[in-house]
Amino acid sequence: QLGMSKRTFWRKFVMLMNTPPLRYQLAIRLNHAQRLLLTTKLSIAEIAAHAGFETVYYFSSLFTKKMGVPPLHYRNSLGKKI
Repeated sequence: QLGMSKRTFWRKFVMLMNTPPLRYQLAIRLNHAQRLLLTTKLSIAEIAAHAGFETVYYFSSLFTKKMGVPPLHYRNSLGKKI
């Protein structure tokens, strides 16, 4: 659709964004989840779904790995400060 191969797209994307497309997409999803954790009362499962994660388990595991704390702990500790 873009008139280029997947490899060419990937290389150009990395050159422009300084990160691979899937890593970029994941960062956007995690940022969206962070905002939802702090600004809504949605459950962790609902946030995972809204942010585009297939399972709450994958979301929770990935969030914990990237942020250093589980989603609920993140909400409880930062939600009080904001």
